[in-house]
Amino acid sequence: MALEGIAVDEASILRIQGYRDLTKIRPVIRRAAASVAREAEQLFKPQVHYCTQGVMACDGSLLKLADGTTFENEAFQRLLKDPQYIAAFVLTMGSALDDAVVDCISADELLRALFLETAGWLGIEAATRSLAIQLRQEAKKHGLRLSPRLGPGYSYKLNGRSVLWPLEQQQTLFRLFANDEINVQLLDSCAMIPKISRSGIFGFLPMS
Repeated sequence: MALEGIAVDEASILRIQGYRDLTKIRPVIRRAAASVAREAEQLFKPQVHYCTQGVMACDGSLLKLADGTTFENEAFQRLLKDPQYIAAFVLTMGSALDDAVVDCISADELLRALFLETAGWLGIEAATRSLAIQLRQEAKKHGLRLSPRLGPGYSYKLNGRSVLWPLEQQQTLFRLFANDEINVQLLDSCAMIPKISRSGIFGFLPMS
């Protein structure tokens, strides 16, 4: 599924890079951020692959899907209570942005490379929100609500402590797409190519 109209705000690029007072930024830096934001929007080729699975059990830290796939994450007990089913996804902004960043580094255009990569992560945040809106609408049709996004490699708060969903379970998530042609490759390190990519799950939960 393609996601259209992903935009980037150049002010956000600058704030992420530590520029707090935008009125004090040199004009050349502001122009560079604005130029990169527009360039990134042209380079984005956002694609999301997702599938839904029924839930056999979600007990404590274990989530077992109808097809036998099992995930383990302590945060499930707080964020994924009584899921009716889940949507697993792999989302990427495409390889063109990665290639442009590499080209900038090769040409010693380090500021442009930094701004482009920042724009990419801002873009994937916007694309994830767009996906969540669509899934939330789908959940509502069935009288359900959508859980927060959960993803391998991320940490979550549980009883005042931080718990990590191990990145290695990305391999389990990708197996859900074993019969699909997706344009994202999972490396042995569990990092993804293209770099500006993200995976995870959403749960469809009871309203009460």
